Amino acid sequence: MNGPIPYLPPAAERVLEQARRLFLLRDLRSVAAGADRLSFRQWAEGVRGYPQAAEANEDLGGILGGEPVRDAFFLVTSPAPQLVPQPPQGTELLHRILGEAITTPGFGRLRETAGDDPVVAAYGASHWARELVSQLPESIKEAAREAAAAQGEVQEAREALQQLAALKASLEEQGREVPGELVEQLAQAEAAVQAATARAQAASSTTLALLEERAAEVRAAASRAAEAASTQGRQFEASVRGFDLAAGGEGAVSPEAARAWMEVLARHPRLEALARELGWARRLVGSLWRQSPHARTELVGYRSGYLRAEELAPWELALMVGPAPARLDFLRRAAEGDIRHRQLQGREKMGRGPLVVVRDESGSMQGGPHALAVAIEWALLEVCRREGRPLVSICFSGPGQVRAWRAPTGGRPDHEGLLRHLSHFYGGGTEPYQALSLALREVEGSAEMRRADILLISDAIFPPPPEEVRRLLEAARRRRPLHLAAVLVGTVPGPLEGLAHPIVRVSDLLQERERLREALSAVL
Repeated sequence: MNGPIPYLPPAAERVLEQARRLFLLRDLRSVAAGADRLSFRQWAEGVRGYPQAAEANEDLGGILGGEPVRDAFFLVTSPAPQLVPQPPQGTELLHRILGEAITTPGFGRLRETAGDDPVVAAYGASHWARELVSQLPESIKEAAREAAAAQGEVQEAREALQQLAALKASLEEQGREVPGELVEQLAQAEAAVQAATARAQAASSTTLALLEERAAEVRAAASRAAEAASTQGRQFEASVRGFDLAAGGEGAVSPEAARAWMEVLARHPRLEALARELGWARRLVGSLWRQSPHARTELVGYRSGYLRAEELAPWELALMVGPAPARLDFLRRAAEGDIRHRQLQGREKMGRGPLVVVRDESGSMQGGPHALAVAIEWALLEVCRREGRPLVSICFSGPGQVRAWRAPTGGRPDHEGLLRHLSHFYGGGTEPYQALSLALREVEGSAEMRRADILLISDAIFPPPPEEVRRLLEAARRRRPLHLAAVLVGTVPGPLEGLAHPIVRVSDLLQERERLREALSAVL
């Protein structure tokens, strides 16, 4: 998905258009102190990767006033989040709620999750705002809606007044007489602005008074919402990194990778179960893939400590070389051992060769079993990509329904190709031996694949294998050790006995997922 962006919601289009015309901006009307053109450019980058943030910003502005998701994004990504002393008119409620939120432990964890990644920050800010609104007391939400509506009336009245004032100024510049009717309309428009402003101020005061009464409750809700958004943000980041890595990239949270991952879930509803199963599959595969205490290949978080220049967090590096106030604060924190550093770790290679996954796409795998099988393949693909091991996926169903997909091996990621592969499903009968024959030909086809192992995942009992398949397997095993592991749904011994080892039999692929460990350990 490396071409032009095919579609953006109107709200996201407006954000990007504003970013293209940054030189025209004078006042962002933000409650976040220090918000500038750089902040807005980062916000636009986050929206490009997660357009739903712009939609949530527009929707929730009708409740909280102002630009709640955008301003939360500014605070999440700021090195030292602070609010403006005097909020712009109509943003008083948002200013007060964010003031309660930014001091809570939950918001601190959300900031750590987002780090300096604008896409993850946009995702986290959006989910924080939505979760917060869902937890606010109904009385505050109702008062907030009335205040936001009153502020909208003020804006409409001001726009009407500005149009009339512009018409009057134009007539005067041309030396023409201003009609009495226009003068009267101007007076009425000014009175309308004053009346609307008075109503908006009264509604805002009522809302703030309610908020004051339940400040502790709102603070707790803001912290819980941030905790939930932090958890969701970590899951989102892991999914996007995994998707980019599986597509041949470097495991980055780029706008393109984030958009492609969201499209997987949006375009293919049956893969929604994949998102639920993927985390479990990653944990299972990861437990079989040993951690190395010495390797430093993955960013896993940030921690505070005394200055180590080679491990500085990106925003700390910017502060170190920044203007005097920020640099002095950096030096003070450096003396106190309070500088944020990247925390890195890595993985040991297991010494295995390439991997061929033979995956059943027959109709009986529809739904949850298919999603789990795809999730296992995806988790294995991420391991193979990190270790530089080629992976071939062979999907099959009835006679003649078989196809092979080769994972990208690096360079420019192929998000669209991976998306098509994950969303494919035959839904026919079951004939596995054509796929096993193709897998054995793959293993024997090139010097690169001759150290490959094979993993079969299916839910069917097979007829006896053709003699050709037995001959191919025996010939391959005479040349070198070959692991053929199988995960089969069903407890009756079948014709794969003697061909595959181990054979893990389960009565329910979803309920007995932990038993997959034995089969996966044979190929990892």
